[in-house]
Amino acid sequence: MPGGFGELTGVVQHFPNGFEQPGVGLANVRLVLVTRGHCPIVGEQRTDADGHFTFRRAPAGAHELYMFPPAGWRVTGDINPVPISVHGGTSYTYDIRVIEGTNVIPVLPTQPPDCDSGTAETPRPQGKPKPAPVAATSDLAETGASVVGLVAVGAGVLAAGIGGVVAARRRKV
Repeated sequence: MPGGFGELTGVVQHFPNGFEQPGVGLANVRLVLVTRGHCPIVGEQRTDADGHFTFRRAPAGAHELYMFPPAGWRVTGDINPVPISVHGGTSYTYDIRVIEGTNVIPVLPTQPPDCDSGTAETPRPQGKPKPAPVAATSDLAETGASVVGLVAVGAGVLAAGIGGVVAARRRKV
């Protein structure tokens, strides 16, 4: 069931003077947002000169954020990819810390050839983002209930109620 979209923002930074001092953003870190499903790659960004990134329309659900820092840097704790949960209509901010060292390069899942190459956050030629793919054909939940059956039952109950009121009035007169 689709749950809308959320926003992921963050900064990739290192702390040359220790964690007690402000961090320094790391530019040009490749970030790839991945989900389960036929077309796993949801979006891709690179950090700006100050280490900031934004995924504006991340679909709600469980995801993983793969990070590819430049040579000579690695994600602290070697947790790469990072598990992320997105809820519709909310915004999340992540502080990703890197340190100098040998980067363990994560392996991205394969994107099938029939998936659209322009994802939610990968810039298209005209520079405008495209909405993320949604697996369902509608934004409404599929419950399996028949609306036609519900309307028929409701109409039957309404008719029985009106009949009861009419019958009660006739008896009083």
